[in-house]
Amino acid sequence: MRVRTQWSVAIASVAVAAGSCIPTVMIATRAEAVETTPAALAKLWSTSAPTTILRPAILGTSAFFASGPAMTAVDLSTGTLRWHTLVVDPSDPAFSSVFVGAPAIANGRVVAAVSFAGGAGVISFDPANGTHTGTVGFHQIAGDVTADGALSANIGGAYGSGTPVLSWLNFQRTWFLSFGNGVVGGPITISGGRAFMAGGSVTGFDPATSCVPIPPPFPVGYCAPTWNATVAGALTVSNAGNGHIAATSSDGAIHVLDAATGAAAFTTTPVATILSPTAFASNNTIFAAGNDDVLRAYSANGCASGQCDPIWTASVGGAPTSGSIPPIAPTTFGGRVYVATRDGRLVAFSAAGCGAATCSPLAIGDEGHGDAATSKPIIRNGVALVSYGTTLVAFNLS
Repeated sequence: MRVRTQWSVAIASVAVAAGSCIPTVMIATRAEAVETTPAALAKLWSTSAPTTILRPAILGTSAFFASGPAMTAVDLSTGTLRWHTLVVDPSDPAFSSVFVGAPAIANGRVVAAVSFAGGAGVISFDPANGTHTGTVGFHQIAGDVTADGALSANIGGAYGSGTPVLSWLNFQRTWFLSFGNGVVGGPITISGGRAFMAGGSVTGFDPATSCVPIPPPFPVGYCAPTWNATVAGALTVSNAGNGHIAATSSDGAIHVLDAATGAAAFTTTPVATILSPTAFASNNTIFAAGNDDVLRAYSANGCASGQCDPIWTASVGGAPTSGSIPPIAPTTFGGRVYVATRDGRLVAFSAAGCGAATCSPLAIGDEGHGDAATSKPIIRNGVALVSYGTTLVAFNLS
């Protein structure tokens, strides 16, 4: 913190007897204008891999990350290696083309999609030792796995079948998505016991509703989506609180929908950039980062007008993206909102704002190499994990 001293002068009149001179007294006063320098977020540890590290996951005291054909577990506090597992034997001819997707935590296990030349599947890892089970088959498609507590889902299908589907791993229910060139690979999110997918429109899937089978020739157990909402150019879906979801779109707007029905609640004013998936804070604020180097905060309750403007904005000092469209999402935790940037930093702001239209960072962590973030911050136990290309970095938030 730097203190800048400013002096001001006040003139006071002193009353004296009539006929006397009236002196003035010069009174010097000092005011202190405080300029706050963002605090530093200390880097606990970092680890590297031969290929890009995808979004990590945390369970207990372990962090898990995928890179190429392998899944790795390290100690969350120290980065010490716990196990490293190849999902395919290096002697297998398909080894060089095997790709393990970002991990998710479901039912106390680490799950991830696995793809290779001509096939795919979903693998479940024991978090203690990395032993794994699952089905990987030829002519199969498997998108990233999404999980929230006991609920998990993934996009899957078969080459040539024309029937991409959304599969629930633990409920063993499958939703039919579309004919022909349907959306395969996500993005999916799970919120409030439901799954949602964006891909030109927004589709909701609710396992609590009765299943309406798709007519033959499709297999019994394929179900129609619970609802479908038209959101032109929909790119992502995320939690917006209060029983709502937020869909970002190619028009630079956020479309907030009722999670149970897909009915429109409100829309934000379009901006001249692509916005990230949103992050919801308990003070009823949703946040989105843009490719224009701006973090925007919106009221999750909407506004009186048809389109809502941000309640405050902030520059993150380095666009919050790795060049991806849409950009990487922020994360809320402990009254703050965190943004990982493309110049290797983690920037923290107060989720409550600063009482002004434009806010400054509270704290900044620096990865040290200037590499672009390739995942949003994942936070547990006072530690923030961010992948920057081939490096995974842990920052201390406590």
